Amino acid sequence: MLSVRLPAPKQQVEIIEVKDQLTLKDDAGEIRLYGIDNPHVDGMLLGHVVKDNVVWVTDLYSPGPRHRQECRKFLCRRSG
Repeated sequence: MLSVRLPAPKQQVEIIEVKDQLTLKDDAGEIRLYGIDNPHVDGMLLGHVVKDNVVWVTDLYSPGPRHRQECRKFLCRRSG
């Protein structure tokens, strides 16, 4: 197993739980984070970069066609 020790942060780090949705904004743009129910993992997030209309999600497991369709329905409800 690979072990990596990261340097301690120079300031306090705040961890925010995303249960349903969280929007992050600054002068450069807006990112929306969505909590996705998934049988594979608790706490899966989907990120949407609004200005560029890019959706980003990562995981080591692909939930398969049935769950991809559920995600599409979820996104359509959120963006509509």
